[in-house]
Amino acid sequence: MISLFLIYTILLKKHKTLFAEKKKMFVFIGIISLLFAITLPFTTSDIFYYMGTGWLEAHYSENPYYTSVKDIKEINPEDELLNRTGVWEGQTVVYGPLWAFICNVLSSFSFGNVTLGLYVYKLAAVLIHLGTAILIYKITRNSLFPLMYGLNPFILFEGITNVHNDLYLVFFTVLALYFLLNKKNIFGTILALALATTIKYVSILLLPFVLIYYFREKTIGKRIGFCILCGGIFLAIILGIYAFYLQDIQIFLAMFLQQSKLRESIIFLLFMLAQKYPTIFTIQIFNIVKYLLFILFACFYVITIVKLLFKKKIIWPQTVRKYHKVLLLFLFTVITNLCPWYLMWLYPCIMWLKGKSIKIILYLSFAYEFCTLYNFGMHSESYKIGILYIPTMIIIVYALSYKKKDRAERYLN
Repeated sequence: MISLFLIYTILLKKHKTLFAEKKKMFVFIGIISLLFAITLPFTTSDIFYYMGTGWLEAHYSENPYYTSVKDIKEINPEDELLNRTGVWEGQTVVYGPLWAFICNVLSSFSFGNVTLGLYVYKLAAVLIHLGTAILIYKITRNSLFPLMYGLNPFILFEGITNVHNDLYLVFFTVLALYFLLNKKNIFGTILALALATTIKYVSILLLPFVLIYYFREKTIGKRIGFCILCGGIFLAIILGIYAFYLQDIQIFLAMFLQQSKLRESIIFLLFMLAQKYPTIFTIQIFNIVKYLLFILFACFYVITIVKLLFKKKIIWPQTVRKYHKVLLLFLFTVITNLCPWYLMWLYPCIMWLKGKSIKIILYLSFAYEFCTLYNFGMHSESYKIGILYIPTMIIIVYALSYKKKDRAERYLN
């Protein structure tokens, strides 16, 4: 991973010389993506959970929000896809309904073969990844940013080698921004962002920012009215997609299941503190602090939106930077199960950040991936020394950032 990031840095610095032809650039991204695709996933088993839940619907016609792999596996113990789901076999789908549908389609092309299914998912991931890089170029007209995304070892490893569905979330988010900025099409923006939200729910955080920006030339009253109307359309689209799987309210509770897990987050550090010093930092105090952190985020989010709503002059780069502060706060104060691939959420809007912020995101991605691979290599289970993640990440990011502003940073700005 260290050598890959070094090569990546060299490629970015020499991108004008190496990738003067745009077609050559995308062919290169495609080839590198395929190399990561043939590498087997080895630090996570999520892809086998995706295949198993998709196979439930594709082959057994079961609703994956109400039936787990374990339920069907007990009846069909010889099913190859169901047998590879692993520790998640008793868990119903925790993602949005669009992802359940995508899993249904992709798993159907596996024909029950786990190897074929794995590479069907990987090929789809390569195409989605390449599509995102093309959209980024169409938005920015700058070859640096599709290369920054498309050749990023962190994204290639987590998105294509390990086949995490965050790759799809990034694609639909970038598609929403393409409709917003290039096509000036608010319905396309709302639709794409709703599709991203029905992959993973975090995408909803971006909605107020894009709506307020789109209606920035309206009076305050009309701005509020149009935002409410578009918000209603957004929710209607999401509920319409949910309708394909909806049986009762249980389907909406899936999103909270992830918050019951603890991994490498600030919440995890607090929990470990409560475990180590139960008489001083009790579980009750831990729960209070956890809820206070959530309230802190909620207040910051609402205040940011209200201030932006009543601002007279709204500029897109400034709007995105406010959104990124919200997203960072959400990642590091609300999320209890902070997985390394969640950092991919920071990439759809990276092209409008200042140079220093861009470099910190790149360093943070490297630092987290470095910690994950090191822990996996030493222990096979990353959570065994997960309490060291955040301090180690901070040290690595600080060490890489500790230098004067260089030419690359001035260029990024």
